[in-house]
Order: sequence, then structure tokens, then C-alpha cells
Amino acid sequence: MLGAGPDSSISAAHTGPLMNVVVVGADDLHWHCG
Repeated sequence: MLGAGPDSSISAAHTGPLMNVVVVGADDLHWHCG
């Protein structure tokens, strides 16, 4: 949740619900790695 930001929301809106899962997953991974 903490990793979610404006960019993630915008990306999700453009890509759709399915990609939203990928975006959130990638963002979450980045959050843990970073």
C-alpha cells in the first residue's frame, strides 16, 4: 500500500484492472528492494 502512488493510479487507469495487478506487484517489489 505504501508503495502505491499517483503514477501507479494513472498507469492502472490507462492499462486496466488486469495490468493494475502487475503494476501494483512491480511497485511493491520495487518498494521492498528499494
